[in-house]
Amino acid sequence: MDGYEINEIVTNHLYLGEKKLLSYKKIIQKSTYPSYNHSLSLETATDAIDAYAQSGGTLSNILELTVFFLECGTHFSGDFGGDIGEDFYTILEDTFEDMLKKLKSSGDKNLFDQYEPRIKSIIKAAHQSGWGYDDQLEVYWQEYFGK
Repeated sequence: MDGYEINEIVTNHLYLGEKKLLSYKKIIQKSTYPSYNHSLSLETATDAIDAYAQSGGTLSNILELTVFFLECGTHFSGDFGGDIGEDFYTILEDTFEDMLKKLKSSGDKNLFDQYEPRIKSIIKAAHQSGWGYDDQLEVYWQEYFGK
């Protein structure tokens, strides 16, 4: 059994979004929530998001991939690692802030309404992760959306 299969959120969100995102999401999932005998590689996951964006991907789909990445990384940490290391959390925090910037600058209420519940779930799940990670996500949420 792959590691991600034990996490219902990661498994269910793999198939959200357009069908063409599935190959990118599989790369993200396998590198951010790997099976037991595979290596964790947040860089591989962020490279997949960047490749999609550079191919002319829509903002909605870029947000979908980014939110999925954050879900995978946050749940991996909570399910297996606790405190994985500063670099791991720095990448997740920076990605979270960048995603919030994109969402806010879009001014698209529909996008906000679509992703707000999942973003808040990421913040909640971060409470099971490394010390201070959840606090930083809360700070960014307050900074960009104040709710």
